[in-house]
Amino acid sequence: MWDEANIPTGMSIENVGLDKYLNGIEGHNLMIRCSAVGGDPAPDVKLLISESPVKTAKQSVHKAISSYIQFGLRSNRGYHTTLSVLCSVSHNHYFVTDAPDIIVNSYTYRQHDADRTVTCKPSGNPDIYTYYKWQHKSRYGELIREFVGNKTLKLPDVPVSSRYQDSGEYVCIASNGIKDKYNKFEQTGSGYLTVNALPVFTSDNIIRVKQYGEIDKAVDIMVNVYSVPKFNIFIWTYNGIHITQNSAKYEASTSPTIVKDEFHGKEEQLDGFNVTLTIHNLTYSDFANYTVTLENRFGTVKHTMTLEITGVPDTPGHFSKITSSTTSITIVWDLNSGGGHAQTFYIQYRVQGSLSWTTVSAGEEGINEQKRRRTYEVKNLQAGEPYELRMFSENTAGKRSNYTEVLIAFTDSSGTQFIFNMP
Repeated sequence: MWDEANIPTGMSIENVGLDKYLNGIEGHNLMIRCSAVGGDPAPDVKLLISESPVKTAKQSVHKAISSYIQFGLRSNRGYHTTLSVLCSVSHNHYFVTDAPDIIVNSYTYRQHDADRTVTCKPSGNPDIYTYYKWQHKSRYGELIREFVGNKTLKLPDVPVSSRYQDSGEYVCIASNGIKDKYNKFEQTGSGYLTVNALPVFTSDNIIRVKQYGEIDKAVDIMVNVYSVPKFNIFIWTYNGIHITQNSAKYEASTSPTIVKDEFHGKEEQLDGFNVTLTIHNLTYSDFANYTVTLENRFGTVKHTMTLEITGVPDTPGHFSKITSSTTSITIVWDLNSGGGHAQTFYIQYRVQGSLSWTTVSAGEEGINEQKRRRTYEVKNLQAGEPYELRMFSENTAGKRSNYTEVLIAFTDSSGTQFIFNMP
């Protein structure tokens, strides 16, 4: 595109009267000056008299002429001679190119809005663009989805209950073939889309379906929530009975926190809330089902948890050998309940026939940690020996599980290995 700011905007000839004449006096020099108004770089200005070029210069041209000698502006009879004076200007234009600045406006929708779009607005010269894949990210920069690149992104239709998952940052990437100051063709801009919807109990609550407490002590029952707009009412009930909040027995509170939820199949970090009910001086009757009800202007949702009394940890499951070497045996087992507390796992081993056991810590499990298989390598063993191994767990309340069955396994040697269980 031409940069119109650099084009000359006019011409002027000095001392021209309202009648558009330059008046000279016989016998005196007449100064003719033509100037261009504006222009960058300076334009060429040409002076022509009676259609004959006289002089050319940059931006402004002037010429002193003798009216009597050169042109005979006045005759002996007193008549005036009229000569034409013409100024012309020429200018070399620049074609200005710019890599685009990209703007993506922020949008707010409601969960019942079926049409949800995001628009990319690049501004550069030339204004013909190539669009690359749109990116949908969490507010913490985690990639959720990608879409085919174009100026306007129309979001796919999803169930109403899932439309809150469209919230996040939308990144547009485009190019007009011009590099920026960092020598990059592709330019990026982003905006945020928000879908106002019902509160959502996030997927990280799966580890809180059961919660635990101890007699005569206090306990916090808690649940994580994603809510835009934030819920304005929250009510706790105990086995269906309304709880009087903020009493000597109960305290209810909410606080901002980072929660985790699945957005279109990917677990993401979100700005959410923790909703907590504190129960003081637990008695046996307090171990029951607790339901929290949340409400915002889009409706009401409920979530129920069970409070159980702290117990003895369950015996670790499927305790078995998976590999061995001449000096080690690797064990695998399944994590079971820690009785409402974090637990530590212990492996005991001895050479078969020995009297004493050697005990090693095989790792810990948090109270809210998702259950998964664990492995541990028992090291510094003797080659070609049969070993007896067993396991137990102990929680932070000081309660210990039963032992697993004794496992007999050989370290590697040149001979044949045997594995069998002994009751």
